[in-house]
Amino acid sequence: DNCMSVFFFLMIRRPPRSTLFPYTTLFRSNDESVKYFFIFSTFFLKNGNIHIKIEEYSLTTLFCESTFVPMKKNVTIKHIAEYAGVSFSTVAKALRNDPVVNEKTREKIHDIAREFNYYPNILAKGLRSKKTKTIGIILNDIQSPFYSEIYKVIGDVLNKQGYTMILCDSSFDLELEKKNIITMISQGVEGIIISSVSEKSDNIKIILDYGLKTVFIDNIPEFPNINYVYVNHEEAASLAVEHLVENGHRDILLLNGPEGLSSSQHFLKGYIEKLKASGAEIKNELIRFIGISVEESLDTLKNIFSGKDSITKNDFTAIIPLSYVI
Repeated sequence: DNCMSVFFFLMIRRPPRSTLFPYTTLFRSNDESVKYFFIFSTFFLKNGNIHIKIEEYSLTTLFCESTFVPMKKNVTIKHIAEYAGVSFSTVAKALRNDPVVNEKTREKIHDIAREFNYYPNILAKGLRSKKTKTIGIILNDIQSPFYSEIYKVIGDVLNKQGYTMILCDSSFDLELEKKNIITMISQGVEGIIISSVSEKSDNIKIILDYGLKTVFIDNIPEFPNINYVYVNHEEAASLAVEHLVENGHRDILLLNGPEGLSSSQHFLKGYIEKLKASGAEIKNELIRFIGISVEESLDTLKNIFSGKDSITKNDFTAIIPLSYVI
């Protein structure tokens, strides 16, 4: 080794009970090449005895200074307090810029926090205050232009109010929706905005029983005292059929969403009832259930207009889709 000798002092301080307090200790060599040894020392208490784990690393550098500093990884308020020589509460107040702590001390603590890349644990803080400033968003297809526009607007509004959001995609799957709801609850969100898969599933009951503030969008769950923003799909289909019939169309192709989706059933009901009221024939072959996606819609229409589908382009004179995505 090029280092002639190494001198160091290892100061052991008894840590609080049941804590791990990592330090990086920097020792100086008297060699002119200025070679440093980093001794990573972890002190911890076990069965009443202090244990020390030491790992040695070497590094050649241009500077020569002895110091004793906390690690920059997983730094907590407690570590900053130890290093600054102040109490835990003083650090907490200083990081909140509480005027109770004098300006010089606040600046010192902020400098230490920046030096060691300290970030507050928002979740832990939220659990203590019961306010995480987070809203859970559960949608059925976040790739859909319809839903992507919704969560973009929600995100903009939340950001202005100092809130963040956690976004989950249920993909029209009840089991996945249940997992998403449980995840939101475990993350301590203050509320949920959800486009539920079903209007009467047990998943909705989980949210309501937990007492979480919730807004349902795109459907009306069959539960009392709920908040919702809803498109009346039955009325929408009825208005569309009425308009087309008034313009001479009788054979109208319905490109509906997935059959099990409540909005699809409401849309189908409005379509059928208005056709009946107008005296037009209900042709089941002109009712098609497809996924709400650009890709599936495009494939369906390509097959129809190319003659690869049981429906041909000569079987209808107009189309009504459930969504503009279709």
